[in-house]
Amino acid sequence: MIFRSQSARRHQLADIPLQQMVAKAEAGCYLAKPAKVFGFDQIVEAHRAMEEGLVTGKMAVAVS
Repeated sequence: MIFRSQSARRHQLADIPLQQMVAKAEAGCYLAKPAKVFGFDQIVEAHRAMEEGLVTGKMAVAVS
């Protein structure tokens, strides 16, 4: 599978350090905080908010 980055470079999926990214996320290395967190039972509301541009910033849906 091939992905293109914002700089239009081609990347093979195997070349992307996904496990390192997961480990860093679990360790709290990324400081991004979602603007809004929806429960899984609010998935319809989350989708509507995204489509209508009601939330600025990142959105997350909690599955558990």
